[in-house]
Amino acid sequence: MNLQNEHTKMRNDITVAENKINDLKTRRDVLYTVIQEILAEKRQIDKTGLELQESIDGRSMNED
Repeated sequence: MNLQNEHTKMRNDITVAENKINDLKTRRDVLYTVIQEILAEKRQIDKTGLELQESIDGRSMNED
């Protein structure tokens, strides 16, 4: 009987560990998606900043 209890406890521990692994994989996927969205926004902001800087630089040349 004791051996059966140990087996059941080990199976429960394995199931808990597998659930934790699956949860971590899901969190990783969510974080990757968020990072990709942030990087896309940053690229857009950088592009807009560059366009504004080029516009400012162009005006400075015309004023000289």
